[in-house]
Amino acid sequence: MSTRNTNRIYARNSAGAYELSIEELRVLFASGATTIDRMKAFKAERLARIDAGEAIVPLIVRPDRLVLHLAPLASFGLGQPIDLAQAHALQESLRPIAASWGYSPQINFEGFVNFSMGSDELGRSYTQVFRKGIIEAVKVGILVDDRGIKFLPSLEFDKWIFDVLPSYLKALRDLNVPAAITMMLSLQGVRGAYLAKHVNWHIDPPPPFDRAVLELPEVVIEQYGTLEDYQRTVRPAFDALWNAAGYIGSEHFNADGHWVGVRR
Repeated sequence: MSTRNTNRIYARNSAGAYELSIEELRVLFASGATTIDRMKAFKAERLARIDAGEAIVPLIVRPDRLVLHLAPLASFGLGQPIDLAQAHALQESLRPIAASWGYSPQINFEGFVNFSMGSDELGRSYTQVFRKGIIEAVKVGILVDDRGIKFLPSLEFDKWIFDVLPSYLKALRDLNVPAAITMMLSLQGVRGAYLAKHVNWHIDPPPPFDRAVLELPEVVIEQYGTLEDYQRTVRPAFDALWNAAGYIGSEHFNADGHWVGVRR
């Protein structure tokens, strides 16, 4: 939880972020070896529940889903629960993925949820903020079916993430959740689908995804910053997605690591 260019380490309590004492540091480092294990176990449990139909809200019945987790390291150690009233007030920053309007904010047992429903009263996407500050955002229906051939639109996928990532991180900062924060991206139900990098991708298609679940590498956002900072930091996860389709890396980033979309 240290911030860049400083040796100070912070945690969070009801009054906000504070510098850890020597005794608190001993506790933190004693448990540090298990923090990553706890984080991965949390993600595994959440993915299993979502896949079993036990998501935060009832979802439309489709296997193809995007699951984004933003897991602050402080959430797995020291720190107090977030202010749920403040989380509710930040609902605009916590909108569901690909839902620009028509979403419903609600306090729930786990913390605070913002969800988008269809006409069938089933969820298309939601954003859950757990009491310890972990964010889980789920979008259902990420694959496009073109005459029986399923593909993931790569440009839209990037936009889904970068349209919400800065606002989610801003919400965490406003909730006094200290960095560092681990971003974990998972794609469910994608076996046999293709990654479409442009309109005419089918002329020379890449290999299809060879597994049902793609758990992209975790990336750590060490401190709050700008959208460009976040893009540069999380690029390895996007490169891994393109690796799964047989490419060297994502073609939507420039040499400086900034996301530029489709280059013509």
